[in-house]
Amino acid sequence: MDDQYQQLLKFLNEAEKLKSTLRHNWMTSGRQEDSSQHSWRAALFFIMAQELWQFNADPYKTLVMLIMHDLPEAKYGDIAGFKKVTNLGEHTQHKLREQEAAKQLYATLPAPLGEKFTQLQEEFEKGESPEAKIAQALEKIETQLQHLESGPKYWSDEERGDHMLHYPDKAVDNLNDEHVAKVWKIIQREIHRLTYP
Repeated sequence: MDDQYQQLLKFLNEAEKLKSTLRHNWMTSGRQEDSSQHSWRAALFFIMAQELWQFNADPYKTLVMLIMHDLPEAKYGDIAGFKKVTNLGEHTQHKLREQEAAKQLYATLPAPLGEKFTQLQEEFEKGESPEAKIAQALEKIETQLQHLESGPKYWSDEERGDHMLHYPDKAVDNLNDEHVAKVWKIIQREIHRLTYP
């Protein structure tokens, strides 16, 4: 029976590394953001949005996806969205490594939890279920909100322009929710104002 507790602690020990996995984004304090901070606020965004708009989806599943979607980055790190778009070979290789990292990480959990969370990770990546569509849209919007909050002094030349203004578009369109689209439009408008003053 102790094995279950040891497996849980091993998983949490591995997940702790996400707190040190830096992202391309910066915070208003001038400190670089880590992946756990992004996942936390994306999850908080969902909780508030669910209360306001009552999505037709399983809230628990969606929340799990948002909290756990970047956990595989604890092993290989994060690749900025604009690099994923411009370098498809690197993106494909990174995604394969992330899939393998997810399987290894969730395999440390007691059965059948490992299989359950591996399936949820794969479901999130496919972006086809209602829960995955919500999670993908909100986490991408949260990324751009962080960019907006930190301001243009932290934006790289590669991401200025189209990437900065359109990164969440596909996920937002795929979700097809008027409220989420409205939130993104407000953020997009402010990014546009800072991009083209």
